[in-house]
Amino acid sequence: MAGNIKATRLGDILREKGLLREDQLQLAIAEQKRRRATVDPSDKRMMDATSLGEILIEMGYITRQQLKRGLNWQMYLRKMTLVMSLVAPMMSAAGGAVAQTTTNTTTSSSSTTSSLVIQAENFSAMKGIKVEATKDTGGGSNIGAIDPGDWLAYENTVIEIAVPTTYKITYRLSSPQGGSSFYLYELDTDTEYDRVTVPKTGSWQTWVSVEQTVTLPAGRHTLGIKALSKGFNINWFKLDKIAEEAPAPPSSSSQPSSVAVSSSSQPSSVAVSSSSQPSSVAVSSSSQPSSVAVSSSSQPSSVAVSSSSQPSSVAVSSSSQPSSVAVSSSSQPSSAAVSSTASSTGTAPTTSLRIESEAYTAMGGIKVEPTTDEGGGFNIGAIDASDWLAYGNHEIHAPTAGNYKVSYRVSSLYGGGSFYLYNLDTGHQFAPVAVPKTGGFQKWITIEQTITLPAGTHKLGITALVKGFNLNWMQVDYKGIALPVTIQAEDFAAMSGIKVEATTDVGGGSNIGAIDAGDWLSYENKVIDIPVTGNYKVTYRTSSLYGGGSLAFHEADGSKQYDVVAVPKTGSFQKWVDVERIVTLEAGPHIFGMTALAKGYNINWFKIEEAPAGSVPSNTEPVSSSSSSTSSVASSTSSQTSSAPVVSSSSSSSAAPITSSSSSSAASSLGSEGSAVAGPVYLRWNIPSLREDGTTLDISELGGYEVRYRRLTDTEYTYVSVENAYTNELNLAWLEGTYVFEVAAFDKNGLYSRFIKIAPN
Repeated sequence: MAGNIKATRLGDILREKGLLREDQLQLAIAEQKRRRATVDPSDKRMMDATSLGEILIEMGYITRQQLKRGLNWQMYLRKMTLVMSLVAPMMSAAGGAVAQTTTNTTTSSSSTTSSLVIQAENFSAMKGIKVEATKDTGGGSNIGAIDPGDWLAYENTVIEIAVPTTYKITYRLSSPQGGSSFYLYELDTDTEYDRVTVPKTGSWQTWVSVEQTVTLPAGRHTLGIKALSKGFNINWFKLDKIAEEAPAPPSSSSQPSSVAVSSSSQPSSVAVSSSSQPSSVAVSSSSQPSSVAVSSSSQPSSVAVSSSSQPSSVAVSSSSQPSSVAVSSSSQPSSAAVSSTASSTGTAPTTSLRIESEAYTAMGGIKVEPTTDEGGGFNIGAIDASDWLAYGNHEIHAPTAGNYKVSYRVSSLYGGGSFYLYNLDTGHQFAPVAVPKTGGFQKWITIEQTITLPAGTHKLGITALVKGFNLNWMQVDYKGIALPVTIQAEDFAAMSGIKVEATTDVGGGSNIGAIDAGDWLSYENKVIDIPVTGNYKVTYRTSSLYGGGSLAFHEADGSKQYDVVAVPKTGSFQKWVDVERIVTLEAGPHIFGMTALAKGYNINWFKIEEAPAGSVPSNTEPVSSSSSSTSSVASSTSSQTSSAPVVSSSSSSSAAPITSSSSSSAASSLGSEGSAVAGPVYLRWNIPSLREDGTTLDISELGGYEVRYRRLTDTEYTYVSVENAYTNELNLAWLEGTYVFEVAAFDKNGLYSRFIKIAPN
């Protein structure tokens, strides 16, 4: 599914929509690279001045209004990318997907590749380093003069993969003394994927290849390198997809293997095991528990069995001790959003981590044996009560407390076995898990439980309570921040119109203010796990000098609106009160947003928690984010669902308006019908005079229209921009076939309506 998600880079969006030519984009990117090579990245003013959008305007390729349109589309598409990554595992069949890799050194795409070489000097931005001629085989340049904190960004090289994929990464390095280090990370999220210690090579121009293994999650990736210490050079680094091979059985020793170092001057093609055991992880002997206290009162929780080919969803409890475990017969673990490496030390949470049972760092009593489960490899068996496994080489990074789904791949001839998961560092035990009868020690099913992990870094282990089962693997998937959760209003991921200011409210910090109708906030950086479908209390910390302000509370992508909240008069913009509302939320991950319906208030924070028993929703009827008007068009590019222009279409100026889809997606559901045309095509639509919230829309506020069309059998649209609010018609010289035509309006702030279907005359 990730391979079908549109690119979300601003330049690509502007080019796709016909606002920018490829040659213009290339010139602007080259100019940005030249300027940013000398800019201090901590200087926000200069970084903003050298943004691609500002350079495109300066070069006369686009207007300020066109930039606003592109940024609105970019924000929408990035939200959709996140939503798609959250739901993709439930929409696609397990296994069999092919990794899609796109290299874009010059912003051109390539087909699926299993190998990608990135020259160190081909960065899109950097801090502190110098480019110099290299004596390494092949010539060219390397980067050097590296100090701690220096970094390189390769935003011009994009990797897109449909499923989590393991790569061998080969770094071409030199160092007179050795001992230096750096890490590989995700530019967008700062997630750390790999940490490398540079060996001694004897000189700055004596080169070796250092090989590591990294798993990249499904989705779009742009990588960077950051130095932790000085004293090394880099010529290039290379990613090679690892073939899925059965890992060799590990020994019970906790000593990890060393990093493979080759003196070859060419990127090597050494076969690398697909074992999930990292090649360079220091293992502490403390991961071996000295004793395990097991309460005789511990009763394994009940298990529900499903025949689904995918691990079934589990009703999430906010308790860290779930009472039930869901079971699926799937041989593939589900993935919540994207995978992360075993040691994620960035600010983003580890979203998915798979641990092969035989990849332990220490154990007591178990045996490793070949498995006949799908995917092959090995499982652990011969398990008796009190046998244990420690996985000190796998870390889960949780910047805040969150809920995680743990999937276990188990088998049991007779059933009745049980075990519990525990934290290696704290010894905390999670709820016992009962293993059901599967009918054979090589007949496998997946069982699941939900746990809550506090903020911090976690390493896990397993201890058997009752014998009689085997284990192939377990997988930990992030579900979202656990309730109750308080979100500071200023911690938005995106916004329009608001300002952040110091607050005098209890606790200090900041609040958001200067709010006008149509302003909005999006918190797509906060995935909230709603444990069960039901009523929840949302508390807004607000202030208002005169009262009369109001806001809508909704999903950040505009797909559903939950509440309209009236803000009371408090007598001052720094006199604060709590406004409590009850809303009904569905179980699962949520990303929330707010849109101002009327101005005149401030917000400090909002809090979501379980509602008291017997609570009823504050709005007795569900609030839809789509207008009830048959000709309305909801916002498709932001959370601004209440202020999108209302557009109707017709084949002539007097024709009746066409009903718009109720979908909030930019690609509206149009059904299976198109219009058969052969020759010139004339399109006409009505100029909008209202916004979706019913307020008047003056034509002076309109920026223009966007028409898109495609063959009924195609998926990609051709876009035509009409940059004049008074021009409500378009002539296409010649089309032949069955086509789908759509039109949207955009205002001068770049806010789009939803596309609606339009029939040619």
